[in-house]
Amino acid sequence: MSTDSSCGEPLPTSAYIFLVHGKEEAKMRPGRCWVFESEDADIPADLLRWFVFGCLGRVMSWPMGFILLAKGESRMFLLTETVFGLIHAAFIWLGLKFFGLTGVAIAFMSMYFLYILGMLAVSRYLTKFSWSRGVTTLLFILLPASLVVFFSSLFLPVIPATALGSVVCLLVGVYCLRQLMLRLGAEHKIFRILRKVPGMKRVLMG
Repeated sequence: MSTDSSCGEPLPTSAYIFLVHGKEEAKMRPGRCWVFESEDADIPADLLRWFVFGCLGRVMSWPMGFILLAKGESRMFLLTETVFGLIHAAFIWLGLKFFGLTGVAIAFMSMYFLYILGMLAVSRYLTKFSWSRGVTTLLFILLPASLVVFFSSLFLPVIPATALGSVVCLLVGVYCLRQLMLRLGAEHKIFRILRKVPGMKRVLMG
């Protein structure tokens, strides 16, 4: 792989270095990418925020893809994957043309949210699938929270954005723990362990 000063190595590799090996391997400063000792490259965080938001779309959409496999609809699965693969390639081309390297990450996010709509339509056609009321409620809570963190990272300075993101992460984490407890039961091993943490019982029980 190339490691020239233009930061031309494929993004997943540079992202892997930054996320897995940390500051020792990927020397970072706010606003610059120091993975390849270049002051002219975009900071990976500018790309990763779009990739992470796209991964939310992946989490929402992939289970619907497995409906096709479970139904034995291999041709439909191949067709949808091919179509959205081509859409992704087109988005990457447009993103690079208009936004540069950041456009690749924007293309990833955009494709996955189109993929959600596409898989919803296909799943509904094959099995009358629809999200349950519980899932819909969860989405109405988590999507706005994700958008708040996403846009704060785009428009706010680092410290306020980090503070806001930390608060939202804490609140969403508590909510998710409570929802998990409702599904697993308060006597599940995980929650018996968590209740031993000082103050955690009050957090879980409200």
